[in-house]
Amino acid sequence: MRMRWLALAAVLALTLLVPPSQQAAVGAIAAPPGAPNVLVIVTDDQRTGTMFAMPKTLAWLRAGGVEFRQAYVTTPSCCPSRASIFSGRYVHNHGVRQQRLGVNLDHRSTLQRHLKDSGYFTAMAGKFLNRWNLGTRPPFFDRYAVANGGYNNVNWGVDGAFRQLQGYTTTIIGDKAIEYVNAFEAADDARPWFAYLATFAPHLPRTPEPQYAGTTFAPWAGNPAVNENVADKPQYVRWRPTATDAAIQQVRTEQLRTLKSVDDMVDRVLRHLQTRGELDNTLVLYTSDNGYTWAEHRILDNKFVPYSESIQVPFFARWPAHLAPGTTDDRFVANIDIKPTVLAAVGIPPDPAYPIDGRSFLSPGGRNRLLTEYFFDDANMPNLQTWASTRTQTYQYVENYNQPELGGGTFREYYDLVNDPWMLTNLYRDGNPINDPPVGPLSSALAADRQCSGANCP
Repeated sequence: MRMRWLALAAVLALTLLVPPSQQAAVGAIAAPPGAPNVLVIVTDDQRTGTMFAMPKTLAWLRAGGVEFRQAYVTTPSCCPSRASIFSGRYVHNHGVRQQRLGVNLDHRSTLQRHLKDSGYFTAMAGKFLNRWNLGTRPPFFDRYAVANGGYNNVNWGVDGAFRQLQGYTTTIIGDKAIEYVNAFEAADDARPWFAYLATFAPHLPRTPEPQYAGTTFAPWAGNPAVNENVADKPQYVRWRPTATDAAIQQVRTEQLRTLKSVDDMVDRVLRHLQTRGELDNTLVLYTSDNGYTWAEHRILDNKFVPYSESIQVPFFARWPAHLAPGTTDDRFVANIDIKPTVLAAVGIPPDPAYPIDGRSFLSPGGRNRLLTEYFFDDANMPNLQTWASTRTQTYQYVENYNQPELGGGTFREYYDLVNDPWMLTNLYRDGNPINDPPVGPLSSALAADRQCSGANCP
C-alpha cells in the first residue's frame, strides 16, 4: 500500500509541473511483458568521421550492433533537432523552428510521454531543450539532471533542486545514468526503463577533461570540399574567406578531445548495465543532434547549412538477439526515426492524435528521399535565411528562400551526388544550362514535402 501511495504522489508531483494542455492522455497502453529497456545517447555537434576517437564506444556499438551509414538530421540546429528526436516529427510539424522556441514543443507528442504512460521508469541527464528553465521538471521524466551547457562546475536542475554540481559534465551525466538505473532496478527489477543521455560534447567551448587536454591526433587530410571555390553557392556562403589549416586542425582537435570523455562515459554506463544483467535486454541508440563543418565550402566551425557535413551524423543501434552485431545498413535513417523505432521495439502503438513523420528502421524497406529543412533564426549563422532540401541517394536539391541578392527570390542548388559526392558543383550555376535539372517537378515535390504530415512524409 505504501508503494502505491508513493507512486501516486510521484504522478501528482509531475502533473503539477505540466500544463493541463500537455498532460498525458487517459487510457495509455501498457508495454508488453519483457519489453526492453531503452537507452538513447545524443551528443552535441558531432559529425561523421569522428568515431575513431571513441574506440570503446565502437567496440560496443559498431562491433556489437548496427552502424547506419546514411544517417541524417532533418534540421541541423540543436533545439529543433532535439524536438524532432522526442516527437518523431519534422520541424514544420512540431513547431520548434528556432533555438529559443523549445516552449513550442507539445510534450504530449514525445517519446518519453508514451513510455511513461506505458509503465516505463523514465530518466534523463544532460541537455534537454535549449534554454530550458532549470527549475522546471522536463515533462514525463521521473528522474532528471538537466543543464544548459558547459563543461566544469555548471548549474543543474536535479530532481526538483537547483544547484551547482562540481565536476566535469560528461562524467556527471554518466554518474546520474548509473544512479537512476540503480534506483529503478531497486524499486522494481521487472519494470523496464528509458534513459536519455545528452552530452554537451563536442559543442563549444569544447573544454576537455584534464587527462585529455594534451591528447593529439594524426593531422586531418581534409577532403575536396574544404576551402572549395564557392562561386556557385548562395551569398551567405560566397563571402567566406578560406580557412587556415591551423584553424581547421584546432577545431577538430578540440572536438575530439571532448569526445574522449564521451567514450569513457558510454563504456562505463554499458559496463554497468552488463554487470547488472540489463544490457542484453536494452535497446541502445547513439547519434548527434547535427553534424559540423570543418571548412567544407569555406564554412568553418558551424552547422545550420544544407550540405552533407552539417546534416549527416553518426548513428548506431545495439539490441542483442534483434539486431545483427557488426553489420552496416545503408538505408536513409534520420532523427525523426528514433521515436517510431523505439515504439515498435517496445510494442506500443503510436497515438493517432500526434502523427509520426518518421518510420521504424526495425521494419524492412526504407525511404527513397529525405526532407531537410531550416527556418530563419537570428540566433544562428549571420545572413542565413530559411532553406529546404530534398536528399536522395543520387542527388540533392536545395531551395534557399528570401535571398537579398535575388530581391527576396529563391537561390537554387542541385548536386549530382553520384559524380559529385562532395557537392562542389551546383549544376544550376556551372555556366551550362543544358545540364540544368528541371526546376518545376523538383520544386513542386519539395513544396509538397514541406507540408507533409505522418505517413505522407518522406
